[in-house]
Amino acid sequence: MGTLQVIFCEMLIRVVQYFCEQTGRNGNAVSYNGLEIILQQLQKLAPELHRVHFLSYLNGLSHDDYLSALENLHCYFDYRVFIAACSTALAIIWSKN
Repeated sequence: MGTLQVIFCEMLIRVVQYFCEQTGRNGNAVSYNGLEIILQQLQKLAPELHRVHFLSYLNGLSHDDYLSALENLHCYFDYRVFIAACSTALAIIWSKN
């Protein structure tokens, strides 16, 4: 992914986090489907961003969609475990060299 795409993705994540914060303060200020569409677009643009799953979890939780929230929380932690395992494997490989 190029530098501009990374900057755009980080900016988009900040915007989505802002929407989540506003939803928490003002009830359902942002529609569930509206935010999910943004998050799905972000996931397509940058599938390596695991934080999208966490934001989807928060969105589902704030709109009482507990099944979707739980599914996204599992995806978030599955990805985190995968990344941790890859990091550990790389550290072992590098230490042997």
